[in-house]
Amino acid sequence: MDEIYTDEIYTDGSCLKNPGPGGWAVCIKKNDGNEYCFSGGEQATTNNRMELKAVIEAISHIKTRSECNIYTDSQLVINCATGKWKRKANLDLWEEFAQQSKNKKINFNWVKGHSGNKYNEMVDKLALAAAHIQKANTENVPVTKNFIKTIHYKNNTKKKDAKLEIELQNIAASYEFTPKIYNTKFEKQKCTIEMENLQEMCLADKYGEKAKDIPEYFWDQIRNIIEILYTECNIEYIDITPYNFIEKDRKIYIIDFGHAYYSNKDGCVDYFFNKFLNGHNGWNPEFK
Repeated sequence: MDEIYTDEIYTDGSCLKNPGPGGWAVCIKKNDGNEYCFSGGEQATTNNRMELKAVIEAISHIKTRSECNIYTDSQLVINCATGKWKRKANLDLWEEFAQQSKNKKINFNWVKGHSGNKYNEMVDKLALAAAHIQKANTENVPVTKNFIKTIHYKNNTKKKDAKLEIELQNIAASYEFTPKIYNTKFEKQKCTIEMENLQEMCLADKYGEKAKDIPEYFWDQIRNIIEILYTECNIEYIDITPYNFIEKDRKIYIIDFGHAYYSNKDGCVDYFFNKFLNGHNGWNPEFK
């Protein structure tokens, strides 16, 4: 990952048990207005270690002889980092902090947790998600190579809808906009779809249901995906909800084509879809 000059950085740590599986997360607001978020975790750790680890990961991406503002809800990290409190525990991480912070001006700012701050809430969710991933690994939950989706139908009309869903996903997969389908099996009243498992949570679980919770650069990707599918593939409508998209390594994927359909080629007629393509950030107003 390239080093970047930044104005503001939000960090957070989380632990499901203390000690236990934990996660850390960072959100960097660059000078050009873009945002960059990343996270990680450990199977056996503590909340304080994850709070500090998040800060270390953040400043490791700051250029030497540059300045940054770090926002955290950890009073312990701030006071120990600034020398107000003596560093009595996690000395290995504090040594790493010292190495990473050399020749960098770091300004620490306290932000109250769970107080409605957009970026604090974002890193809180990312850190918690990372902790849950570590918990799954600790419990030896099997991670399958492929993801299995089952569509149930009671009549031929619904069966046609299932076939259309598969067809549209295969089109999107050719553009790498969605997981690849490896196998499909139609039975009397159901269809089983075996597809690539990206092992990520949907945007709703990762960031939140509200449109304002989703980072701006993800909206640009979503709009680009929809525009290409509409203009090049004649797919007029896709259900744009936070549960139908996932993000992996800063790339957005569609994971559900259950309500998608082809264009009538006379122009976009769905009011919401048309509004979205014209620059409106928002979910389908009917998704709730």
